[in-house]
Amino acid sequence: MTDMVKIYQHWLYRYFYEPGFADLKGPLYTDDQYLASMGAMSFFQSIIAQPDVGSYNLDPVSNNYYKVSSDLGEGDLDVPVGMGKYMWSSFQDGPMGVYELERMGLHWDKIYALMAMAVRDWNLMYSYDERFTINFYTLFDWEIQHLFGGVILDDPRMFGAHWYTDGSGDSYLYYPTIWAGICSMYNVPCPDEYYFDHLDGVPAFENGTNEIIRNFAAIFSLAEFPIFYDSTYEQQLFICERGSGYCFDICEEGSTAYFCGDPSFELVRGEHYQHYTSDRLHKTYQAVAVENLSPYSHPPDVDNSLELLNKANEMQDALRDLEAHEAAGTCPTEMTAPCDDELAEAIVHTSYKLSQHESFLVNLIDIQREYGITSWL
Repeated sequence: MTDMVKIYQHWLYRYFYEPGFADLKGPLYTDDQYLASMGAMSFFQSIIAQPDVGSYNLDPVSNNYYKVSSDLGEGDLDVPVGMGKYMWSSFQDGPMGVYELERMGLHWDKIYALMAMAVRDWNLMYSYDERFTINFYTLFDWEIQHLFGGVILDDPRMFGAHWYTDGSGDSYLYYPTIWAGICSMYNVPCPDEYYFDHLDGVPAFENGTNEIIRNFAAIFSLAEFPIFYDSTYEQQLFICERGSGYCFDICEEGSTAYFCGDPSFELVRGEHYQHYTSDRLHKTYQAVAVENLSPYSHPPDVDNSLELLNKANEMQDALRDLEAHEAAGTCPTEMTAPCDDELAEAIVHTSYKLSQHESFLVNLIDIQREYGITSWL
């Protein structure tokens, strides 16, 4: 893993500090190492996105496949070994009560893949470029924000494997690359495989990550991304609990909202700020939009704090709607009567995802307060 990271660090170091290196062509020179760096980033993405082995059902609410069993043949779609890899390790009972490793899970590989893209200083003292503290965010800022943001938002549509059906009717597991540089570098239209726009409506796979990986994505990004001239990413992860001492006050009067004490600027919910009131926790969480004013960084395509609360509101509204149909004895439009079993399964799954999301919000508040504003320069 560190070898792939060093290819990228070594290339960027030589590009800036070795005169004439940018004009050299051939193996181990500019284009070769740049493409190798891009390939390493896409490889790390595929590790993070690879789904767990088992049976999957299609969620009619999110249009994503979610795991229902570790055994095959129990759902709408099977992901066998090879197409997927086991998330967790498994042990077998040996003689005299000795437990032996039966298989190694991919859980730690996914964490190491996040680490490979985020860590700036590996403390390997064998070359000059090691002290040049850069990571993949230094050059591929849009792509890394997109990837880490997708993991933090638990949105596999932003980074995950998709169940893609091509023009001939063949379906297969598809890993789109997050690298967007080829379009601007060569000033040509982007082929479909270089971005996610053509995957709108194509189901993605949940269960490529979990809550531990999601928290590590937040920790690595907050610890390793910020720099003194652009703390936008960190501020776009700031969520607070309304009424606490470290939260801002927003006054809402009917359809009008503004920062308390400053009614001169009217706030629009969903554009300037967002809040979420949990039916389960009976607490309100809020966030404000943070504009990127740095001339050195591209703005991310999502504001993570607003999107986290948007997603919480959407899931809670979906759960309320499902429970209302259950109470009325009716079926949602995406289900066919009789739908009792399908509706009950959707309620259990949506409720579970919402409780996970709320727990992550609480964890993120603690993580954000722990790291504060950090800088690598």
